[in-house]
Amino acid sequence: MTFQSADGDKLRPDGVLRVTSGQHVFTALVEAKVGEAKLDADQINKYLRLARQEGYDCVLTVSAEIAAFDGAHPTAGVQVPAGGKVQLHHLSWTRILSVSIKEHAHRGVEDVEQAWLLSELIRYLEHPNSGITHASDMGEHWVDVRDKARDGLLPRPTLEVADVCRRWDQLLHANAMGLGAQLGSDVQEVVSRAHRQNPALRERDFAQRLCEEGVLDGRLRVPDAVADMDVSADLRASRLVVSAEFAAPSDKGAKGRVGWLARQLREAPDDLIVEAFTRGSNTPEIATLGDLREDTALVLRNRQNPPARFRVTQRSEMGQSRRTTRKLGFADSVTEAIERFYSTTLQRLRKVAPPAPKALPSHPGPPLAGDGPEGAVDAGQQEVSRSVDDTAERVVRRERPPGRGVGARTAVGARSLADGRPVEAWVPAPLSERDLSLTASDARASNRTRLHQLHQLRSPRHPPDIINPAEPSSPHPNIL
Repeated sequence: MTFQSADGDKLRPDGVLRVTSGQHVFTALVEAKVGEAKLDADQINKYLRLARQEGYDCVLTVSAEIAAFDGAHPTAGVQVPAGGKVQLHHLSWTRILSVSIKEHAHRGVEDVEQAWLLSELIRYLEHPNSGITHASDMGEHWVDVRDKARDGLLPRPTLEVADVCRRWDQLLHANAMGLGAQLGSDVQEVVSRAHRQNPALRERDFAQRLCEEGVLDGRLRVPDAVADMDVSADLRASRLVVSAEFAAPSDKGAKGRVGWLARQLREAPDDLIVEAFTRGSNTPEIATLGDLREDTALVLRNRQNPPARFRVTQRSEMGQSRRTTRKLGFADSVTEAIERFYSTTLQRLRKVAPPAPKALPSHPGPPLAGDGPEGAVDAGQQEVSRSVDDTAERVVRRERPPGRGVGARTAVGARSLADGRPVEAWVPAPLSERDLSLTASDARASNRTRLHQLHQLRSPRHPPDIINPAEPSSPHPNIL
C-alpha cells in the first residue's frame, strides 16, 4: 500500500495491521527488516508523521535488533511526539519466536488450525534459510575491542566500544527470552529505573566498565528462582562467570546450613564454587562443591557464627570469535554458560521458607467449664478470673475499684468441700510501689496460678461451690 505524505513524498510501509476487539479498532503501520538490515531513523520518523496524518494508532517495527527493555527502541534518533496519539513499538524476531514457543509448547492453543499455523511459524523462524538472524554475532568491531580490553588499551569509550556494549545488552535480552521460551515463564533482564528512564546512560555505564575493568556484566531474573543470575564476561581473563547469591536458612545450625545447600546440589558439577558469608562480613570462606561434599566444615573454618548467605559461582571458558564457525563463538558460549548454570544449579535451589510460629506452652490452670466432674470449673470460677483480671487492669492504671475506698481490701474466694477452709485471691490496698509496677500480664499469670491451687484443693468427686455473696448466712464476712 502506497501513501503520499504532506510533503509530497510517496511512502510504502511493509504492511498495515488492523485489530478489532468489540467496538474498539486498533490500526498500525508495519516496517520489517530481515537479516542484518538495520532500521533507519529517518524512515521511521516519516512513518510516524504519516500515521498521524492518516489516523493510525501506532507504528510497529520488526527486525533482528533487540531493545534493551520493553518500551525502548533500538534505533537512535527516532523522534516520537510527546503527548501524541501515535505510538511507536518494536518487536525483535527473537521475541516473536520466544512468545510463539511459549504459547505453543507451554500454554497450548485450543484451535487445531491455529496451533498448526503457529507451529509452522516457529519452524520457519528457526530455519537458517529464513533470513531471520538471532543475537549470535558481536559485530565487526568485536575482535579489536576484545584484544584492546585484554591488554588494557581502552582508555575511554569510543564508537566501537559502544557498538560492542549495545550488542552485549541485546545478547542478554535474547538469552532472557530464549530461556523464558524453554521454561514457559517470563524471564527478564534486570534493568534499573535510571537506565529505563535514560537508555543512553545504560550504554555509557557498560562502556565505562569495559574500559576500566575489561568486564561486561548483566543480570537475569527468573520468576520464583531463589535469586537472580549475575552474568559477566571478563575479557582480560577470557572467562565467563555466572553466579547467584541467596540467604541461608535461619532455623539451622552452621553445619545444617551447609548441608542444606549441598543436598540440593547433588546434580551440580564438582567445580562449582561455594562462598559462605557470615552476617555483616564481606570476606567469605570458599570451597568447591566437590570438596564440600566430603567435608562441610571447609566453609566454617575460623568462624564462630553460622553462614548468613551463600554465593554459588560457575566459571567457564569464553568464546573468542565474533560468531560461531568451527569454534564456539562468544555469544553462543554465553548462552551455553547461562543454560548450564540454570539447569544444574539455580533451578534446584529452593527459597528459604520462614519457620512457622511456635505456640507458647500452656500455663498450668483449670480446664474449661463443662469438661466433666473431674476437670470442671464452674462458671462462677470463670467470673472470679474475669474479676481479678479487671482488678489487675485497674492496678496497672492506678484506678480505684468502683464503690470502694482507698483502704478497702478486694478479695475473691471459694469454699473447698474438702476441708471447709476458704481460698482467697487478694489484691491488697493501699497499693505499694511494688504493686504499682506490676503489669497486667503478671497479674493474670498470678491469678491463673491461684485458680490452679484452688482446683487442686477441691474434692476430686465434686466440683467446688462458689459462695453466693447474697446469702446472709455466709460465715465468711470477707468473701464477696
